[in-house]
Amino acid sequence: MADLLTEILKDPIPVFPLPNLVMFPRAVQFLHLFEERYRTMMSDLLEHPADRRFIAMALLKPGYESRYHTNHAEIHPTLCVGLVVRHEVLEDGTYNVILRGICRATVRREDRDGPYRMAYLQPLRDAGVGAGFDEADARLRLGRVLMEPSFDQIAQAQSCRAWVRSDLGVSDLVDLFAFHLLPDSEVELKQLILDQPDLPARVDMLTNNLMALARTIQVARSRWQ
Repeated sequence: MADLLTEILKDPIPVFPLPNLVMFPRAVQFLHLFEERYRTMMSDLLEHPADRRFIAMALLKPGYESRYHTNHAEIHPTLCVGLVVRHEVLEDGTYNVILRGICRATVRREDRDGPYRMAYLQPLRDAGVGAGFDEADARLRLGRVLMEPSFDQIAQAQSCRAWVRSDLGVSDLVDLFAFHLLPDSEVELKQLILDQPDLPARVDMLTNNLMALARTIQVARSRWQ
């Protein structure tokens, strides 16, 4: 996998920054591309083989508004590289795209002079997974927090419970749970989890925040009963 990531990221990758989305590896995201620069980006990507159509999804930093329509709004340097797995060109020239997250990466250098920004990236690999890391215990903790009754009525939680019993690794579980279960409004929290290379620390961050979310849901429901 390490050699594959190095191969994927040897060339610059187009960057698609948004203010309200943090992408994670293995997650699947629908995108509608309508701005001229991103329509150009997709047109250029479609000249590549299907297994090399990569987009780096980045979160814009606060204060981006005045520079949003340029290539110079500041982004968080840790991002997620995704692969375009399906696309549709609409009659008006816009695109519907389905993107699947591939890996974490950090920006080494940007090229902002073209119609859309490009970046040379360095893959980020999990740290803290040596002999002292108990993967079975981490999986148990993730499964236990999902058994909180507060999550019973959340459709995505049912999928996450099934993933705990699958052959997905703990790193994949953390990424998928963060993407699907943390509220969309918590983009800065999601970014902190994406930023964290230490897997045990990511497990702690996620489980603590999911427990807090469960308590919040429980309190909100009790007020409506």
